[in-house]
Amino acid sequence: MRVLSKFKIPILISAGVFVFGMALLPLYRYGITPDATSYITIAQKYSEADLSHAINGYWGPLFSWMLAPAFWLEVDPMLFGRLLLILVASGIAFTTYTLLRVSTSKKVAAFGSAFAGFVAASWALYGPLTPDLIFVFLLLLLVIFGTRLINKPSLKNNLVFGILGGVLYFAKPVGFFVFIGGWMVILFRAKGKKRSLGGSIKTFWMSLVAFLALALPFIGVLTLKYERVVISTSSAYNLSLVGPNSTGH
Repeated sequence: MRVLSKFKIPILISAGVFVFGMALLPLYRYGITPDATSYITIAQKYSEADLSHAINGYWGPLFSWMLAPAFWLEVDPMLFGRLLLILVASGIAFTTYTLLRVSTSKKVAAFGSAFAGFVAASWALYGPLTPDLIFVFLLLLLVIFGTRLINKPSLKNNLVFGILGGVLYFAKPVGFFVFIGGWMVILFRAKGKKRSLGGSIKTFWMSLVAFLALALPFIGVLTLKYERVVISTSSAYNLSLVGPNSTGH
């Protein structure tokens, strides 16, 4: 009961965001883009265990993994995807409140949470069916646990921080570099305070170990598929489209 009382405000805001999204879902369920088509197609491949075609270096696998159950349940994947994003929007409202409450009043945190949640829900309904909102949600969680690592170091927070980094990479390949950058910032901050996180520097390294335990197997699979070390092929492909040597196609 004490936990519910402590989080009553963000729970109510998150519930309001969810109700808002569900009320408008029938109006926007069929909005589709080329990216959405790709994620849905890859999800279908995963649902059929057609891994040779599902696994690729351009599209992060997380969203397609989340969409795959729609094919097992024989549910419209567009509707299923929008519902997932509405749930994520509710999560963004909750995490925004948690993050703002660290340094602001309840009123300011509630306003910021509601604003972020309803903007996210609007994006979930009207925006492209992509993992961008999922990436934002995971990034907020990463910031929350990164802050906890600095203020309340522990093995648990280290492991959660590393696992979130791995999932962030699965959401969008750029998450790999975002996590490494954040991890280095916390490491240098810890050294600047002349103390290690979690009681010893070995404990802090556990966050990197947890991250690599998730990321490296997928990188290994991509490396085998493309016959070279691959974290992502998106940068090289996008550069070929808009870079100095691009033909415009």
